[in-house]
Amino acid sequence: MSRQNPCGPPPAYVTNVKQTGYMQMKREEARERNVQTEKGQYLAGLKKYRDQGIAIIIDGEELPEKDWNKIFEIREDDSFYMADFVPDGETGKLREIRFDRVYYR
Repeated sequence: MSRQNPCGPPPAYVTNVKQTGYMQMKREEARERNVQTEKGQYLAGLKKYRDQGIAIIIDGEELPEKDWNKIFEIREDDSFYMADFVPDGETGKLREIRFDRVYYR
């Protein structure tokens, strides 16, 4: 035997709030997956450049691939990493990709 609400079904706006919260959560999860996918694709592109002999420089050092995720960090001081594509002076071909911290003010 099922119990029924003596006041009737909840108003539509109550039901919509629950669905809206659930849908918002799903959208946020999808957005986060998309961001992670984009980061992965970007890092895969950097790896291809490195495999072609192009140096990937972060904060003045050629860091191992496991440390490349730091280029996505936004720090408490509002600094972030910006890429510079450095060509060879003689040939004009890409020589290195440098990531340096810049400050947003």
